[in-house]
Amino acid sequence: MITSNHLESLVLEIIHQGGLVEVAHCWTNDIERCTVQVLSQALEKKNHIWIDYANEGSALTNLKHLLFKGDDINNRPQALQSYMGKRIMPWARDDLLVDLSDIAHKEQWSKHLPKIVNDSIQYEGRYIAVPLNRQRVNWMWINDSTFKKNNINHPTTWKEFFIIADKLKSRGCIPLSTCDDAWQNLILFETLVLGIGGAQFHHDVLVEPNKQTIQSDTMEKVFEHLKAIKSFIIRTDSWIESAAQVIEGQAAMYIMGDWAKGAFKASGINYGENGYMAIPTPQTQGIFLNSTDVFVFPKVKEKHLSGQKALAQMIMEEEVQENFNLSKGSIPARLNVASRNFDEVSHLSMKSVGTDIVVPSFTFEQTCDEYIRKPTEEFIDELFNNDFDESHATKHLSVLLTKRID
Repeated sequence: MITSNHLESLVLEIIHQGGLVEVAHCWTNDIERCTVQVLSQALEKKNHIWIDYANEGSALTNLKHLLFKGDDINNRPQALQSYMGKRIMPWARDDLLVDLSDIAHKEQWSKHLPKIVNDSIQYEGRYIAVPLNRQRVNWMWINDSTFKKNNINHPTTWKEFFIIADKLKSRGCIPLSTCDDAWQNLILFETLVLGIGGAQFHHDVLVEPNKQTIQSDTMEKVFEHLKAIKSFIIRTDSWIESAAQVIEGQAAMYIMGDWAKGAFKASGINYGENGYMAIPTPQTQGIFLNSTDVFVFPKVKEKHLSGQKALAQMIMEEEVQENFNLSKGSIPARLNVASRNFDEVSHLSMKSVGTDIVVPSFTFEQTCDEYIRKPTEEFIDELFNNDFDESHATKHLSVLLTKRID
């Protein structure tokens, strides 16, 4: 029989040997906690213990402040959830992240990852992050029975959306549910940019901003649509509540990435006719708006390095990639994971990412530095909450997106 004193001594020994891996992440609701368990249980098989890093707040916006030059390494988490691309590059530039190149080369990551992912987790040839998934952001989740009951078709264009939304609203149904969070308003804005302007327009506005493109009639049209949409939405407190409104038939549509599927599956509602369905947001058929979760590993005391590398190596294992993404609702970052156990929406995402134009997500920090993205998010959120002039909005957006810090 293990006594409490014996158990305490075992835990202390694990800590002393660097066996604990403190992980900072924002997966905190009931659905997401099940996904975290997939990783924590797999890590235990590597003789390391996952513990959630204690920090004030759990949102990803708070996690960003856990790592900065000059911080005491004793206060850093050993693993930090983030996104691939521009978000993590300043940390790599300041030499704050563990170099994972030895694992990446040994395990042949470049062979098993899509080029867009493989390139976005490297800095100056060094691997600085490990990818967990690929998520299609431009999904519109719908309650098919609501559409059938009202004898209307699913929208494929924004013009159709407004006609449908007007009918639904007149019949007492919420056309579009959304959450009262700035980042979710930014998703809606980004899908408008992508749908109305197309992939190249999205690139010239949100990937490599061009003043002439931003200050165009097309961008004014985006803001006209944004203003019009406001009369057809209802705001909830969380993305899970918005999904619940669609599930219960209170709302007809909801725009959110692959992870929203977790709420639908947990409710027991079936996918397909008279159940829930996922369709591309209007006018984005043939485009995969990509978000990829990654873990980076801040430089900490040497004794923690084995746990960090064990977690990095484990994440790229086929079984872990499969189980994590089955739980998360996304699709694996790794290319050679069997698809047979994935559901209808995942198969749609797999088909899209393999054949469609893949576009990096501005909302999920893959295209620009934080000093550009954050003020832009705040500005779009302000537009959701106040009246605005489309021409003035276009000019101000141009200033925000083309700002440079030398």
